[in-house]
Amino acid sequence: MNILIADDHPAIRSGLEAMLKDMNWQVSACVSSGELAYEHYCQQKADVVVLDLSMPGIGGIETARRIKARDTDARIIIYSMHSAVMYAKQALMAGALSFVLKSTAIDDLFHAIKQVAQGRSYLSHEVAQKMAMSNVMGDSPIDKLSTREFEVLCLLANGKGVGDIADILSISKKTVATYQTQLKRKLELNSTADLVKLAIEHELID
Repeated sequence: MNILIADDHPAIRSGLEAMLKDMNWQVSACVSSGELAYEHYCQQKADVVVLDLSMPGIGGIETARRIKARDTDARIIIYSMHSAVMYAKQALMAGALSFVLKSTAIDDLFHAIKQVAQGRSYLSHEVAQKMAMSNVMGDSPIDKLSTREFEVLCLLANGKGVGDIADILSISKKTVATYQTQLKRKLELNSTADLVKLAIEHELID
């Protein structure tokens, strides 16, 4: 089994690579961005892809969406510091089979890799609990959003301008503006400031 790792922190990349090799798994590549992960996957498929959620440029969710659009059989794990259930839901919508928290023991990631390699889904225990609670409490307004709309929301909430978002997602400024309008309409909000407030309330940003 060969594994592709994408994380913008060098220490995490090198640490994961060493530990995975100790498990007698092959690491096909360790890259620092979603763009590089997608490029590498297009050149050489990996059995399992481990993607950091938050990276410069496109994040793990958008990277997962692009890889799945390229290969519907891709088996992807999102590996994240963020435990907000909205991230997990969007990751699964984008095609990831697993959402694992970096705060858990490394064995949690090893177990996820084994499950995902067999085409099974896996969530860290804390995320699974939050997901179950979210289902009991009913849908959130953010559940209405597509993967791309969610990505634009997160970028806006993190202070990115229209031009920045267009560059990151490789779309036009006009398309970004259209997404902004759609977000306000779907979420019944009036301004970008309201979008940021909603993102904070749902723990999408600090």
